[in-house]
Amino acid sequence: MSTLPEYQRKGLGSRLMKWGTDRLEEMKVGSVIVSTEQGVPLYLKHGYQEVEEWDVDLEQWGGQKRYRNAILTRYARE
Repeated sequence: MSTLPEYQRKGLGSRLMKWGTDRLEEMKVGSVIVSTEQGVPLYLKHGYQEVEEWDVDLEQWGGQKRYRNAILTRYARE
């Protein structure tokens, strides 16, 4: 999930996350998300827990830095 820069910080991502997590609650299922560093705070805010993180070294492909990624999970609630 991503929003254009001009629409960021206006609650749209949170509204989409609430809609999605409400559906998961109804179905009583958990979920797993692979996220960039920028997305982690949004997922944490909506009940996800970070279970692993790793860096991708972009320099080996001509990039300028290492890029952090994370795996987050949200368990089904009874």
